[in-house]
Amino acid sequence: MLAASRYYETTYAYRKLLISRLGTTLSPTYCYRPANDGWAALCATTDQQRELLAHIMELSDHLDDPAFAPGTAGLNPLQSKVANLIDAWVSERTREEIFHLLQGMHVPSGYLSTADELPRLAQLRERQAFSRIDHPVVGALEYPAAPFKMGETPFRKGRAPMVGEHNREIYRQWLGFGEDELARLAREGII
Repeated sequence: MLAASRYYETTYAYRKLLISRLGTTLSPTYCYRPANDGWAALCATTDQQRELLAHIMELSDHLDDPAFAPGTAGLNPLQSKVANLIDAWVSERTREEIFHLLQGMHVPSGYLSTADELPRLAQLRERQAFSRIDHPVVGALEYPAAPFKMGETPFRKGRAPMVGEHNREIYRQWLGFGEDELARLAREGII
């Protein structure tokens, strides 16, 4: 969790600001906001990124607003004039449009994808992030593959075993049970 929350620690180390938990919003320029087709992520954390974001959104006149300041100490960023202006700008655009526009201007951004969108994303397809696996009951489905690739121990895709599928192998080869003992265990409902 420490690696996932570095914004708090680095902001404190650099500016001695303690940032309180604010849900989906750390500041109006570092937040998840609703676009017209889902949630967009704005990640402008440096002064340069905030200035670029203000320029892109035609909000440069508002750069002196405390909502554009890092950390937003003592400010509810969702109730600021800047937050309302950013929300209006974001809500008029699609997630992809915001992502490409901001990334093209070197302002970190992203968006939340839904589960049905993930297997179709070009980057995830290129990285082989999903694997098609056949299952005897549900058929062939796309499942998440390994979260990372390793050279010496590559990912082995496969389905989960059916209940009791490996009983014979385990009881005979590993535990040394004979066929009579297996038959008795099955008759008694143990396996």
